[in-house]
Amino acid sequence: MAAHAAAQGVFAGGVDAAAFTVGNLLAIGAAAHVIIGVYDARRVRAEQLARQRRQTAVLNRVLRHNLRNEAQVLTGHADIVAGAAGDDGTLARSAAALQRSSGAVSSLADGAKAITQAQEREASEYVETDLSAVARAPPTPPAGATRRRPFASTPRPASTRRCSVARASARRWTNF
Repeated sequence: MAAHAAAQGVFAGGVDAAAFTVGNLLAIGAAAHVIIGVYDARRVRAEQLARQRRQTAVLNRVLRHNLRNEAQVLTGHADIVAGAAGDDGTLARSAAALQRSSGAVSSLADGAKAITQAQEREASEYVETDLSAVARAPPTPPAGATRRRPFASTPRPASTRRCSVARASARRWTNF
């Protein structure tokens, strides 16, 4: 029908063929501008995200550096207290507590680095894992962890009996 109207030079309602062509060109131009605008907005957003990612990386490095420095200060003071403790059990316990705190602060920095590295991995670096096998496997302790309650020889407190498997497994191991 449009081809017949175009052949006659007039469309229904008295629209001239030249005006119809100009209208089509304007509509196509408007659609092209919308598409260009969408891609431009995506480009601007990608640049913003890249800038934020760089800022976050710098902040992460500074915070980890500061945590490691504070851990070193704690370790130094723990050594001083331990050296001055002699036979004083209270000072020896304080030195041990400082050493544990130093290790905890240092492990926070290491944990932040591990999280950052995990977030920056490419999709090709991930390994396919059978989750049902992981769920059936016995829990493994984190590196350097010691068992809190070996062999569960004492009865568990009532408050921990009805907890989820994941929370119970997480409570069995500690790094200090």
